[in-house]
Amino acid sequence: MHWASLQGHLEVDPRFWKKPIDETAQAEWIDDHLPLLLAKPSVVAVFWNHLSDAQPHRFPHAGLIRRDGTAKSGFAHLTRQRTLHWT
Repeated sequence: MHWASLQGHLEVDPRFWKKPIDETAQAEWIDDHLPLLLAKPSVVAVFWNHLSDAQPHRFPHAGLIRRDGTAKSGFAHLTRQRTLHWT
C-alpha cells in the first residue's frame, strides 16, 4: 500500500503518552528521552526519521518541521540537547 493512501488513517495510541499528542508533547518527549539516550556510550548518532510533515509518512505530524516549512518547538529542543550533550 502506498504511504499517500495511508495518510489520515494512522494514529498513535494516546494511551502511550502522558498528555495529548501535540507539538508541546513532542518537545517534552525530546527533553525527557534524548538526554537518556545520549548518556549511553553506545549511542553515536540520533536519527529523526520524519524530519518534515510536508510528505506523508507512517506517523503523521511527527516531523520537526511543519508542512509550511517552519520549525516546530521540538526542532529547537533537539538543537538544544545537541548543544548540551554533544559539544
